[in-house]
Amino acid sequence: MNECSSSIERPRNFIYQKWLLNRLIRQTLEDPFGIEEREKNALLINREDKERKINDIRSFDDLITAPRWGYKNVGEYYAKASPFFSLMENKKSIPKTLFIQSKDDPWVPFLAAEKLMEKMKFSNNQIDNQFIFTEKGGHNGFHGVEGCWGDQVVSKWLLSLKTI
Repeated sequence: MNECSSSIERPRNFIYQKWLLNRLIRQTLEDPFGIEEREKNALLINREDKERKINDIRSFDDLITAPRWGYKNVGEYYAKASPFFSLMENKKSIPKTLFIQSKDDPWVPFLAAEKLMEKMKFSNNQIDNQFIFTEKGGHNGFHGVEGCWGDQVVSKWLLSLKTI
């Protein structure tokens, strides 16, 4: 998750990060279960210096997400909430799995998926897991003239599991 946060913070993703951050702030301020005073102070613009404490996804996660879910800080949250570590800890009990990752994903770095594949190969000795890396696809894009080709790949893969 740390790599994803860093990737979102790249200059090319400025507009997306700003949109996502504003959406997260709005949703948190409108939380039907309430909001703590310290959260409100972090989310609202300070009248004196005309700034807020939260200016990016990482600071939002540090001041809002991590404490809300019982983590002591953003570092612990990113480490323990990442699916990477859960997959590594439970690798022997993971069922046959298909992983699809595009190399041009602007938010989830390809190197993280490649690292996962290598770790699962050497520590799992399972050939059941399949990794598909594509040159193009963006972040969950995988669009083509016949629709979302990623859905077609997943559908074919699921049908290949069918045993009668």
